[in-house]
Amino acid sequence: MDQKQIKIIVGVAVVVVVGALLAIGSNQGWFGAKSVTPEANISTTTTLNVNTPGTDVFRPEQKDALPTVEGGTRVVAEETIKTPEVGASSTPKDVAVPTNVLETGPSAFRQFEMKGEGGKYTPSTLVVNEGDVIDINFTAVDAKYNVFFPDFGVYRTIEKGASMKIQFQGYPFGKYGFYCKDICGKEVTGTLIVNKK
Repeated sequence: MDQKQIKIIVGVAVVVVVGALLAIGSNQGWFGAKSVTPEANISTTTTLNVNTPGTDVFRPEQKDALPTVEGGTRVVAEETIKTPEVGASSTPKDVAVPTNVLETGPSAFRQFEMKGEGGKYTPSTLVVNEGDVIDINFTAVDAKYNVFFPDFGVYRTIEKGASMKIQFQGYPFGKYGFYCKDICGKEVTGTLIVNKK
């Protein structure tokens, strides 16, 4: 079995496991507040305020906020950037073009190359479709970097000259921020846009 077949099998397995977790989380109300009152008719398939801007319990003053975890960054994406495919040449500057895309049914497994160099992430913008598994091969070129996606609970530290895989699912839709939390300061930032499919 060659490495490409192994990557495909691993990608499909990850999508299945993450899909199961999302189904459980949706039923448990992890992605939005459920109405729970004594006289309420509780539904396991409906969450309130998931798509309503400005209803994030942690950031009620931010009109473009979408529900997220405490300390999260999810907002309505004000610009529309089409999800790039392998070899795309018309993407905006600093938007990552995937090195590999494996369609796995309703979602895809998207691989990206990203590096920390010169005190910034390059490229600094990732664009995927809702439900896609994001696989980043991050290389710290000239210094030690860390990468923190607060909405997804992803935090990795990469030593100078080393590379590390970062993998998670882009769900739900919205625009997210990520940054270098501890080592290089929050001025080293990036953007993840998860498009509705």
